[in-house]
Amino acid sequence: AHFSEQRRLSVADIAELMGENITGLSTLDAAEIAIAAITRLSMDIGIPQHLRDLGVKEADFPYMAEMALKDGNAFSNPRKGNEQEIAAIFRQAF
Repeated sequence: AHFSEQRRLSVADIAELMGENITGLSTLDAAEIAIAAITRLSMDIGIPQHLRDLGVKEADFPYMAEMALKDGNAFSNPRKGNEQEIAAIFRQAF
């Protein structure tokens, strides 16, 4: 996953708050432990893991990408993307 060093520290804190033992781990390894813990929690409480689980179709990706770029939050995202890049993210989440 792409994380700045500061973001890794924040995510590592989440691992610790979730009861994960991160003693002696690098911030990157601790961040990966946090992501795994969050994934386990989301599965345990029944959060859908893929867009297809929500009824999204691959044919929806171009429209979803277009709407994502028009969303007000897109302007504050530090990593700008275009429709193709955003659709690729949707494919990974599919």
